[in-house]
Amino acid sequence: MRVFLACLTAFVLSGCFYSETALIGRFRADFPLEEGVYEHTPYDENGEPWTRVTWSGDIRQSGGRYVSDVENFPHQGVRLRELVEGVYAVMKPDGDHHAYGLAFVYPGNVVTYHMPSCSALQAAELELYSVVREEEGYCRVGSWTALSSVLQLYLGSQGENIRMDGIYRRIDTP
Repeated sequence: MRVFLACLTAFVLSGCFYSETALIGRFRADFPLEEGVYEHTPYDENGEPWTRVTWSGDIRQSGGRYVSDVENFPHQGVRLRELVEGVYAVMKPDGDHHAYGLAFVYPGNVVTYHMPSCSALQAAELELYSVVREEEGYCRVGSWTALSSVLQLYLGSQGENIRMDGIYRRIDTP
């Protein structure tokens, strides 16, 4: 149920990637964003930004994760690991599971994110990496190698048409 809520929060109803163990370890995490004060704006189902900021606060690194002491931080405890230059796999703890998304990091501490739908990939592509598509539409991934591979396949299948689910912008300057 928690995996479902994580996907729903990111406006994706067709299934997401998840694992039962962390596939991005503390010592393999990357930190492309500087600590500081950020604003978060979600995007609607058409990929258009909302007209208002929904969260603002200080984000810092702790224990190999991005965290905030400000209430309702939408991505509390995420870890990032680079897939290709400027594109990162994002792991968000979700109870007994970990949900995975994509982040696109730009100069000036700006990041957009997307929750990929495993239904966009063919069964044969998932089977190639031992990714299990479950009845509910979610896809269970068992290793970093498999996750990295299917996320890169997903990126290739979406091309320039990938829909953004939200954006963070740093609003304080060092």
